[in-house]
Amino acid sequence: SSGPPLIYSGCGSHYNNNSSSSSGSTTNSGGGGGSCGGGGANSVSSPNTIMCPSGNICPSGKFLKSNMGCRSSNRTDTLGSGTVNYGHGSIMRGGGKLETNVSGNIQFAGESAMVKRAMSSSDSEEMKKAGNELYRRGNFAEALSLYDRAVVISPENASYRSNRAAALTMLGKLGEAVRACEEAVKLDPGYGRAHQRLASLYLRLGQVENARRQLCFHGQQPDAAEMQKLHSLEKHLNRCADARKIGDWKCALRECDAAMVAGAESSPPIIACKAEALSEAPST
Repeated sequence: SSGPPLIYSGCGSHYNNNSSSSSGSTTNSGGGGGSCGGGGANSVSSPNTIMCPSGNICPSGKFLKSNMGCRSSNRTDTLGSGTVNYGHGSIMRGGGKLETNVSGNIQFAGESAMVKRAMSSSDSEEMKKAGNELYRRGNFAEALSLYDRAVVISPENASYRSNRAAALTMLGKLGEAVRACEEAVKLDPGYGRAHQRLASLYLRLGQVENARRQLCFHGQQPDAAEMQKLHSLEKHLNRCADARKIGDWKCALRECDAAMVAGAESSPPIIACKAEALSEAPST
C-alpha cells in the first residue's frame, strides 16, 4: 500500500515511515482470535513511530504523533497592562491585584491603598473624598467608616454628616440617617442638600408634615418632583385613615399599597395598617 489508512481499527499497532514493506516484522497467527500481527521489533524501536489510535480520524487526514497527544504548560496570560495568572473561569484586569476587604467586598489594590491612606490620615477632607469614591462604587459600609472618622475630626462640618446620612440610607438604617441629617441642618440651616435629603427620608417614613417643612424651608424653592410625591402620599394616607375608621379594610389595604408605591415603603404606621387590613379583610 502507499501509506497508512485514514481509519485504523486494529489494536494499537505502529507504522514505520522508513519501511515500505512488512518484511521486518513477524506475524503471529496463533495468538488468539482478533490479535494483530506486525508488532515486530523493528517497528517498535523505530524513532519515527506514529500512533494509530483505534477508530480515530483526524480532520486533516494526518495522525497525531505520540508526543503531541497531550500538551500542558503553565502560562502567564496578559490582559491590558501587567501580568496576572488566570484560573479557570476567572477574568481579571492585567495589573489589577484584587483584595478582599473586611466586609467581604472585592476591591482593586488602588482602592485599598486609597482607603488605607485615608484611614491613617488626619485630614478630614481626604477621608471625605475617599468615602465619596467608595460610595460611588457601592461600598457603603466602607464609605460610612470614613465619614464617621471625618465627623470625629471635624464635628462642626455639616457636609460630613449629610454624607454620613447618605451612606446610612443606602445601608437601610433610615432612623440613623434621619438623625445625621437633622444634625447637618442644625449645624448649617441653609444647607439645601441636607434639607432635601431629610425630606426624602421623612417621605419614606410616611411623615408628610416633617417632609413639607424640609422642602419649604426659608429661602429655597421646593423641588417639584418631591412636592408631587408629597401630595400623592398625603392623599393616600388620608384615604387609608378614613377607610380604617369605618372598617373598610379592602379600601384601607388598597390605599396602604398606593402609599407605599408613592414613596412611604418604610413607614411603620403604613406597614402596621396593612397588616391589620390583611387580618381583618374578608377573604374572597
